[in-house]
Amino acid sequence: MAKYTQKAIIESFMELLQKKSLDKITVKDIIEETEVNRNTFYYHFQDIYDLLESAFEEEAVKFRSEADPKNNFYEEYIRTVNFLLDHSDAIIHIYNSKSRDVIKTYLESAASFFIGRFVEEAAEGSKLSENGKNYIIYFYTDAIIGITLRWIEGSMMDSKEVLIKTVSDSFNATVKQMVTSYIESHPEECK
Repeated sequence: MAKYTQKAIIESFMELLQKKSLDKITVKDIIEETEVNRNTFYYHFQDIYDLLESAFEEEAVKFRSEADPKNNFYEEYIRTVNFLLDHSDAIIHIYNSKSRDVIKTYLESAASFFIGRFVEEAAEGSKLSENGKNYIIYFYTDAIIGITLRWIEGSMMDSKEVLIKTVSDSFNATVKQMVTSYIESHPEECK
């Protein structure tokens, strides 16, 4: 029952975020929407910011659990972006608040997870070190976070499909070269 209540609070909160900016939402709004009492809210969450972080952490766990090893890079990136699109007004409200880092944290968790798989595949059979794998994962994760955040803030006018295809094509065209370059520039590390 507690898990159901926690989930209901998160869902109500996300619905409220579709309509209102984060700084306009109160605990009272959430408990009225969820039809729970204040003590129940505070049993599950310290405050609204704890609730916000929990909502995104839960989504990151869900993202990982629903991973399909048959998906290609494009399909994995689209899964990441679909959560943002499904909650687009909420994402804009969060992005325009002091809590915008939760979006970045979600993107980092999702992107590093699926990018790690593709870097492992690209490095298969090579002598790429763990440091090298981590470097390449961080490199592409940071690139995806940056490009996705620019898209959210509206400075990139591409459609979702064009953006995802461009990023996917860029990754696929460069990842093997990144592996080779890292090995060549770190020969002592990649024995």
